[in-house]
Amino acid sequence: MTEIRILLADNDQRHRESLTVELREGAGFEVFPAASPEEARKILKDRLIHLAIVNLRLVDDEDENDRSGLDLCGEIDPMVARVLLTGHPTAETARQALQITDGRDPVANGYLSKTNDSLEEKLKVVKGVLDAHFEIIPRDRFAVLTSGGDSPGMNAAIWAVVRAAMARKIEVIGVEDGYRGLYEGRFHKLRWGSLTEHMTRGGTFLGSARFKEFRDNDALHEKALQRLLNAHVSGLVVIGGDGSMQGAKALAARAGDKLRTVALPGTIDNDLYGTDMTLGAGSAGNAIVRELENMMPPAHAMRRIFVCEVMGRYSGFLALDAGLCVGADAILIPEKVIKMKPKRPDKIDRIASAEELNSQIDEIVERLERAFLGGQRHALVVFSEGIRKLIGKDRKDVRERMEERMEEWPEDIRPDIRTQLLGYTIRGVRPERFDLRIGIMLGSAAVKALVDGRNNVMVGWSYEHGVTKTDFDEITAKGKRPPAEILEERSKWKQFLELHETMVAPPRK
Repeated sequence: MTEIRILLADNDQRHRESLTVELREGAGFEVFPAASPEEARKILKDRLIHLAIVNLRLVDDEDENDRSGLDLCGEIDPMVARVLLTGHPTAETARQALQITDGRDPVANGYLSKTNDSLEEKLKVVKGVLDAHFEIIPRDRFAVLTSGGDSPGMNAAIWAVVRAAMARKIEVIGVEDGYRGLYEGRFHKLRWGSLTEHMTRGGTFLGSARFKEFRDNDALHEKALQRLLNAHVSGLVVIGGDGSMQGAKALAARAGDKLRTVALPGTIDNDLYGTDMTLGAGSAGNAIVRELENMMPPAHAMRRIFVCEVMGRYSGFLALDAGLCVGADAILIPEKVIKMKPKRPDKIDRIASAEELNSQIDEIVERLERAFLGGQRHALVVFSEGIRKLIGKDRKDVRERMEERMEEWPEDIRPDIRTQLLGYTIRGVRPERFDLRIGIMLGSAAVKALVDGRNNVMVGWSYEHGVTKTDFDEITAKGKRPPAEILEERSKWKQFLELHETMVAPPRK
C-alpha cells in the first residue's frame, strides 16, 4: 500500500467499484469512493487527499448539460491534483476543463476515459499527474506565514522550513500577507527549487501585513483556524514580532490539539523576550553602521552635528549597537529615558520622562562643548525612535533641546545641527551572514518542534545555549514591561551601554 490517497467520485456504481479495485489492488493506492458531489466534499474535508478522480457527469450521465463533476473540480483546492473522468471526451470538454479558475491552476490536470483502457494506461495518466503535481507525496502538511514588519532573514527561515519539512515528507503551504491572508485563505504550495532565489533577499516574498483586528477578535481567529483545518494543515510556523506572537498565542489557544503552532522571532527591533537576537536585527544594525559612517565625512567638512533617529520601535538595541560601533558621541535609548508612574507602574509618566530626556541632553551638550573647545569639528548623536513615540510628539525633540542649550556656547565653536532619519532603507537591506545562519537554524528547529509535537512555543536563539524554546504565555506576559526593567535582564545591552559611557566623555584639564 502506497501513501497516495485518491478520491474517486463517480456516480456509475459498476465503474466506480471496478476502478476502485483496479487502483487498490493493481497499484496499491488508498482509494476513497464517492457516488455524489456531497460524498466527495465530505471525504475532501475529512482527509488529506492527493488526487481527485472526478466523473464529468456526476449527477446524471444521460444529461449532456450536466457538468457537476467539472464544477466539483473547480471547487477542489488546487493543492489537490485533479483528473477528469469521462466517457465522452470532446474538444469542448477539454476547453472547459482547462479554463483558469484563479489565475494559477487549471480545473483539471489530466483525463481518464471510461472506455476499456488497460490498467497500465490508466496508471500512466495517474502517475504522470502525480509526478507533475507533487515533488513529494506528503503524509502531512504545514503552513508558514510572516506577519507585521518585514525583516532581513525571513526568507532564509521560510527556505529552511520548507526544506526541513520536505525532508520529512511534509508539504508546506505559504500564507500570503500574514494573518490577513490567513483569514482570507490565500495559500499556495511552496516548492523545493523555487525558494532559493528568494533566500538571500531582504523582506519576505510571502508578503506581510499589519492586521490589528486579528489580535483580540475571536471570530477572526475561528475563521483563520478553519481555513487551516480545511486545508488539512496540522502545524503552523509564524515568523514575526510582538504582535505576531500575540496572534500565534490566540490561534494556539483556540485550536487546542487540532493545530500545533510554533513561532520564530522576526523583527529588526530585537525586542522579544525569549531570544537574545531576532531575525533581521543584526543586518539592520550593520546597515545603520554603514549609513552613520557615510555621515562622518560631510559632518567633519561642514563642522556639523548629526542627530540621527533610528528604527527599533520601543527598543533601544539598534541605536545602542550601531552607535557604539561607530563611536557616536551620544546614544539615547528608551530604556534609560522612560519613567513609569510611581502609583501606576504599567503607565508611562510622560512628564518625568521628558524631564529625564532633557537632563540627559543637557549632559550631552555639556560634554560636546568641552569636546568642541578642545578642537573637535563634528559629532554624532544617535537616538531610538521609541523615545519620541513614548514621550509624545508635542514635546521638544532632541535637536530642538540641543539647539536651545547650545545657544550658550561661544559662537566661534558653535556647529550647525541637522536631523537625519534612518528608516525603511535600513529594514529593507539584504540579510547578512548572521541572520541567514540563524534563520536557517530556527526554521529547521521550528519544523522539528512541530514534528515532535511541540505547540504554543517560540523558537529563539541564545548566545549561551543556541536554539531555545519559550512558551507564548511567557513571551507575551514579559513583553510589556517597563523599558528599564527590560534593560536589567539584557546583560549584553548593559555591557554595551557601560562600555560606551566610559569612552564618550572628553578629559577634563
